[in-house]
Amino acid sequence: MKNIPIFAILPFVAALLLNACHKTEKTAGITNDLSNISGSWRLESRQYPGGGTYQADLEHETWRMRLYEGDSIFYEYGLRCDTSGTVIMPYSRNYFTLLLTADSALAYYEGEEPHPLERLGDSALVIQDFGSRYTWRRYPLSEEQRQALLSYGGDSERSIVISVAEHQLKRENHLLTYVLLLVIGLLLVAVIYARRTLLRKRHIERQLRAISEENQLRPAIVSDALQRVADEFKHSDYYTGLRHRLRDEEVLSEDDWREMEQQLRAAYPDFVRRLSGLFRLSEVEWRTCLLIKLELSPSDMTKALCREASSISSIRSRLYAKVFGRKGSPRDWDDFILSL
Repeated sequence: MKNIPIFAILPFVAALLLNACHKTEKTAGITNDLSNISGSWRLESRQYPGGGTYQADLEHETWRMRLYEGDSIFYEYGLRCDTSGTVIMPYSRNYFTLLLTADSALAYYEGEEPHPLERLGDSALVIQDFGSRYTWRRYPLSEEQRQALLSYGGDSERSIVISVAEHQLKRENHLLTYVLLLVIGLLLVAVIYARRTLLRKRHIERQLRAISEENQLRPAIVSDALQRVADEFKHSDYYTGLRHRLRDEEVLSEDDWREMEQQLRAAYPDFVRRLSGLFRLSEVEWRTCLLIKLELSPSDMTKALCREASSISSIRSRLYAKVFGRKGSPRDWDDFILSL
């Protein structure tokens, strides 16, 4: 036996591979298309072997229906709809098999009986049975109707009635349930908010009492010493330079704000502790209080915070209302900050 050169058989191998790929692609396309048989179908017409045609009367007749569930079961049932509701009449539960033959054709069986099947796009099927051609058209079945049919299975002794009034009542009950849940949720949020507000108010009242008692019990010699430190700070190079920078409308950096807080901690040891102990302030609220403690004018505050004068006034009034639970002027909050 002679040795055959490998290059001589390469064309035959390539042809076999291409043919296999072509068959695989064709088979895959048909296999994917088979899944579309699942769902509900309504009998549209029947063409008899002799040539006559029965056309379903969709307005007056009970519709003949099929529900293909999964890959092996289908249900036959009747469906009648009118103004009062929907009636589902289960007929039978059957088994089917859908295969792809070697020549890429569809083989459809109901039980063990073969039935030629033809696809008309995605919306219609033609199934032959004893010479007649049955055309089935896709029909959208609601999930409620589907579950009702599946729960009865093939019990043809009973009909399923889905009343329009009952269906409407269920929808209204569901809507009422959602509304009640929403109201309960809003009430819970309101209760939680009210409780947090009350707890914060009590905390602030305790802090204010502690500040007042601390001031009353502080010896005079200590108060005088703290006042001298504060006076020296107001005449320091840092304080004078900061006021000049703000008058020149110089923008303060993050490092400038950190240094300002450090200077105030040194000049007013109780200020930062007392203020931060009241409640959590936002960044702009905190910086506004620092500027007030420095006894800067509202115009200098607007330059330092890059905000309008009305915004600065609103912040000061809002802070007073938060702490004391009543309306107050911006000046009232300033007096409180200066007293810390």
